[in-house]
Amino acid sequence: MELKYNKENFNVDDFLSEIGELKNKISGFKHDKNVLIIYMDAPLDAQEKSDLDGFVQNHTGVFKEYIMPVSARQIRTALVLSGSSIATIEAALNSLPEPDKSVALIAWEYSNEYYRDNPLIESLAPAMGFSSEELDNLWSFAKTL
Repeated sequence: MELKYNKENFNVDDFLSEIGELKNKISGFKHDKNVLIIYMDAPLDAQEKSDLDGFVQNHTGVFKEYIMPVSARQIRTALVLSGSSIATIEAALNSLPEPDKSVALIAWEYSNEYYRDNPLIESLAPAMGFSSEELDNLWSFAKTL
């Protein structure tokens, strides 16, 4: 998992000293296009996310979680193991109006990776019965497959 933050006025040493035990879940940092990317070894629970959000806002004022993409095999397997059939997924895709339907079907059939923050994922979630938190959990689960 990656966590992305605006790096303006960000001091890594101050940040690490402030976050305490959470630093044990961080595997590294990278700066990319004025964004500090914090690589996490493991997903954060709700309290850890809240704590880290507070620490980051103290340093940058910006917080956005970024969940790493999963492969087509991983997301499809995770969906099936979570109780969604391929037929249900395809029915949700086919329910979209054109040209969204065709674009979504192309993405479903030909994408190698699936990004959690893709707007198509967000728009299909309600039709599939997934809340935002459930999608996050689905991506975390898919990464283990």
